[in-house]
Amino acid sequence: MKFTIVPFAVDYLKDDNEAEIIKYNGSGGPVEIPREIDGRTVVAIVNSTFKGINLTCVKIPDSVRTIEGMPLKEAR
Repeated sequence: MKFTIVPFAVDYLKDDNEAEIIKYNGSGGPVEIPREIDGRTVVAIVNSTFKGINLTCVKIPDSVRTIEGMPLKEAR
């Protein structure tokens, strides 16, 4: 399966080197979450990140230490 690395919006940073993903900006399908965004390590995915998105699968990097709530719950 071919994964697409897509742009994500990062609304807040835990510190200067870490980022939490709060909203997915793509159309769906197989998605690979990037290890870094703008030089910051992605360490968390939070509630409703994939709300309303038609996902077939999600590849999460080992840099993600926290999955808050249920970010995939409202995905289609």
